[in-house]
Amino acid sequence: MNLAIDIGANIGLISCQCGHLFGEVHMYEPNPIILKILEANSMLSLDENYTIHPYALSDNEGFTDLTIPKSN
Repeated sequence: MNLAIDIGANIGLISCQCGHLFGEVHMYEPNPIILKILEANSMLSLDENYTIHPYALSDNEGFTDLTIPKSN
């Protein structure tokens, strides 16, 4: 089975357009505001072969606060 991993998925533009080509799609997006859009886009565009991970990836273990500038 082939696998797609989208790190920093944002609203899912790449995953939602290409996800049907993969057996599984894993999307990582830590921004809770954008996450709601990613969830909606995924439901509309993908079959049930996707998983959304609501956190960021790092080479360090631990937790930190996500700061999102309003102008972003």
